[in-house]
Amino acid sequence: MIASAGSQFASGATTQLIASVENSKFLGGANLTDDSLAVSLNADWTFDKGSFAGVDCYVSSVDVARALDKGCDFYAGFFTPLNDGNALSIRTTRHEYSRGLGRKWDFTDLSLSWHPSKTSRFTATYSNKWLRRSFDSFALNATTKLVLSERVSLNLSGGVNAFESGAPVNALINARAALSYTRARWTGEIGVIYTDSKQRRVLPFDIDEPELIFNLRYRLY
Repeated sequence: MIASAGSQFASGATTQLIASVENSKFLGGANLTDDSLAVSLNADWTFDKGSFAGVDCYVSSVDVARALDKGCDFYAGFFTPLNDGNALSIRTTRHEYSRGLGRKWDFTDLSLSWHPSKTSRFTATYSNKWLRRSFDSFALNATTKLVLSERVSLNLSGGVNAFESGAPVNALINARAALSYTRARWTGEIGVIYTDSKQRRVLPFDIDEPELIFNLRYRLY
C-alpha cells in the first residue's frame, strides 16, 4: 500500500489521494507484472474514531499471459494509539486481479500490526487461499524508515510467509531496501528487492535475484 492509515496516530479525519508509476508491481516478493511498467492510484480515508478505508488499483503494460495486468486492493481497518507513541492496528484486505493463465488469483487477508513508532511496523497476516493457491498462509513482516536528511530516507522491509501443510514449500522469504527522496508532493524511490527462489515452485511469475525497483509518486490530495 502506498498510504497506510494504520500507521498514522492522529485522531482527526484525513483524506489522501496518490498517483504512482513503478517499474513493476509487487505483492511481497511476487512480481505480478513481469517487469512491466505499472500505474497506480491509491485513495485512503482516515476517520475521527480511528477507523480507515481505502482502495489501491493498478494497470500495467504487461502483455504476457503469466502476469497480472491489472488489479485492486480494497481495505478497511481500525487503529488505536497506545502509550509513548506506540499504536496497534487491524486491517482486512480484499485483493482482486485480472485473470492470468486462465485462472483467478483473488484472495482475502487479515493483519494485525504493532507500530512502535511512526516510522516502524511489525505485522502478522493470515491469508485465506493466498493468491488463490489451495493453501492458506501466515506471514510475519517488519518495515522501518531511517531518516537520513530532511528529504532523504532509507526504507527497509522484510518478512517470511509460511504455508500450511500440503503446499509445495514450507515458507518463502523476501527483503527490500530502497532510498527515497521527497520534495513537496513528489516522492521518488529506487532500490532492490530480494525474492526467495523457491517461489518458482509456487507461482509462475518472473524472479530475478536481486531485482531493481523504482517508483515515482505524486500526492494529488
